[in-house]
Parts: sequence; C-alpha cells; structure tokens
Amino acid sequence: MKRIEIQGIISPAAFDLFGLGDTGVFATPGPFLKALRDAEKKGEDVEVWINSPGGDVDVGNEMLAAFQSFKGYKCVTVGGLAASMAANFVLQCGCRVEVHENSRLMFHSASSLTWGGAGALRDTAEAIDKINAPMIARLKELGVPAEKVDEGFSEGREFWLSAEEAVQYGIAAKIVKGAAPARSAAFAACAAFQKFSRLAAEAKLEHDNPENKMDKKTTAADPEPAPAPADPAPADPA
Repeated sequence: MKRIEIQGIISPAAFDLFGLGDTGVFATPGPFLKALRDAEKKGEDVEVWINSPGGDVDVGNEMLAAFQSFKGYKCVTVGGLAASMAANFVLQCGCRVEVHENSRLMFHSASSLTWGGAGALRDTAEAIDKINAPMIARLKELGVPAEKVDEGFSEGREFWLSAEEAVQYGIAAKIVKGAAPARSAAFAACAAFQKFSRLAAEAKLEHDNPENKMDKKTTAADPEPAPAPADPAPADPA
C-alpha cells in the first residue's frame, strides 16, 4: 500500500517554488496530487497519513476532491493531529479512517480577513457560513450532540475530539494501539530551514559567479577540487 502524507500546514502550490512542499512544515497540493495519479496508474492501494493543523480551505478541498475520486482502495490514518481543514478531510473522505491512541481531531469555524465596509463583511460572513455548513451537517448526522457542535463552531471556539470520541461518533473505525510515530514540528521546521538555506546559498553563488554556474548537486559548503599536479620539469641533458 502506498502511503501519502499530509504533514504540516496545508498551503498553496506557490510554496513549492521555494522547495518547502516536502519538508513536513507545508503540505502542498502538487506532490499529493501527483502521488495519487501515480498510484492510480499502477493500481496501488493508498493510505493517506495525516498530521496537520489545517490550513488553506480551497487547497484542502482540492486535495479532498482528488482523494474522493481516487478509484482504487483508499484509507486514512490520523497520525497525531487533524485540525481545521485537516479534520474536515478526515470527516468528508468517505473511506475507512483509523486513529492512534494519542490522535486528536479539532473542528472550528472557518476564519478570514476582510478589508471593506459592512457589505464586504456580510459577504465574508456568508462565505464562512457556506464553508462551515457541510462540516456541521455531517457531525450532527453522525450523532454528535447538536448543542456541542453549535458551541464548537461559535465565534472563537474550537471543538476537540479524542481518539475514543472519534470512534464513538463513527468518524473513525478503529484505534491503532500505541502512539503515532509522527515527526515533531521542531524536526520539520529544522529540515525546512536547512533546505531553504541551501537553496539561498546556491542562488547567491550563481549570482556572484554568473559565468560559472554551479552544478545543482554542489552547495556552497562543498570543498573546491584540488588543483591538477603540474607536469614534471624536463631533465637536464647529460
């Protein structure tokens, strides 16, 4: 079974331009969609592994729609945290979901920044209501008490579910024994910083030496090659 990870903040594809889409800090649609297409071509089963605080709603919905239309066998495992858009992915995926003993799900109202007058603010509020509606309806359909859902989606609130509650309400089918072996945020952030630093060093070296483009596998920290040995001097005639 092919594992595809949603690790980190669900972010637009522009983050791939900086090489940050595969570090565990940002989860971008490009690698996710490509992995799904490759698995479908090969006839592979797919497990989506999630450890994410959520992120961009439109990007998350794009990834969710592609996963829903995947024609092979698919399942979802929550490896630690599925919050906000990541929790909606779990809720709406339409396939078997498993959680670890330490997994948590968090739902809340969508949020946005709006610049404008009363009309613009009302338009934003209406858009947020439309984003929230499918999650609210699905949670109530699964038997989560209506008052608990409404309270969790009220202004500034959050609605948390433990692994046991996720199974109780039918969001997950099974609790996997043992804590989820997920990468820490500190490790992921360090990896992202190291990759960004390497790319910046390469760009600076190319800028400083435009006539001598460096090999993509070479970094600024690589040692310079040793000079070739000089030809030996000819011997004196006898």
